[in-house]
Amino acid sequence: MQMTVTNAMRTPNGWQIFEFDRTPYVYEKTSVDAYGNERVEKVYSIAGRKAEFNFMYPNGYYLPTIVESTERYTVVKAEVFANFDDLLPIGIAHARRLFNASDLRYGYAFTEQAETAAIGRALLNAGIGLGFGSEESKEDTAVENGGIAPIAEGSSAEGNSPEKAINAEYAALSTVVTSDAEYAGCTFAKVLGAIHGVTGIRNLLSFLIENGTEDEQVAATVLLAKYPAAPEVKEKKAPAAKAKGAKKADKKDSEPEGESSSQPVSETEASEASEAAPEATPVADEAPESTEPEYDPLAVVIETTESKTLKGNTFGFAVSLATKPEHFLAFLQSLVESGTEAEVKAATALLPEWEEKLAGASLD
Repeated sequence: MQMTVTNAMRTPNGWQIFEFDRTPYVYEKTSVDAYGNERVEKVYSIAGRKAEFNFMYPNGYYLPTIVESTERYTVVKAEVFANFDDLLPIGIAHARRLFNASDLRYGYAFTEQAETAAIGRALLNAGIGLGFGSEESKEDTAVENGGIAPIAEGSSAEGNSPEKAINAEYAALSTVVTSDAEYAGCTFAKVLGAIHGVTGIRNLLSFLIENGTEDEQVAATVLLAKYPAAPEVKEKKAPAAKAKGAKKADKKDSEPEGESSSQPVSETEASEASEAAPEATPVADEAPESTEPEYDPLAVVIETTESKTLKGNTFGFAVSLATKPEHFLAFLQSLVESGTEAEVKAATALLPEWEEKLAGASLD
């Protein structure tokens, strides 16, 4: 692999030959395939490709454009031009990066990741850095595969040695989802990076364990262990206050028998005691504590839908997958019109909240 490139440039003293050294931008990367075999290759960083492009084309530029952007992913197109007045680019490429909430360092910068990756691939297509391994930085790997190193395409996890247990996780992440309409054709790695929150991930994995193919059931079972359910918080009830009458009764019961009855009381003392004693205030019967649980529309199960993903799951699961207020609001309105009695009640309860979200989104 060539470590230097030359370019002829015009100077006040005439044309001169200049060299660009790639060495500071080349590094070795060790990758592991699905069978645990290590491979070392030399990689030319994207920063090096940019520097070499500026050296080879002083009047050139690259133009990134966002093609599609949602809350879950961004697609960026990059074009590389040799001169400012060129109409046609010398290199074009696209790149997509997914949101990954589990990666606090890089998971939220998926738009920047897509832009950098698209520019790097466009420069490679323009001939900058040919012959070196493709750069896929740790942050790119984390965004694309949920923090787990990817499996080479076409490889299989079957026959892996048992002592390399991590290969089971690799195989699970590379399994393609087919039983879910929304994520059909995507690997588990991309699906996990696209879903917001542990609850949504657990709901989808549980759905695939029950309704998926054999491969999906195995993969979902392996991955479900990575996302434990949140512990239940039990409310502590204050001990009931002891009635005053009960205290007196206890005190009276504790006295030895015959002690109070052995001393006679005169009529005068009895009348004085009755006059001094305050009138007893009638105590209203306390209302019994309500044992009926508070109504939660998110716990209602959805049955009236053609979506394989939502059918049989709760409204809470549907909310965890909702990305656009207008779409989810239309879904709720359809259930109000044609759903079951339980679905109509739940959808009606959720409508005001999502109408406010749609109004807020339109203002933004």
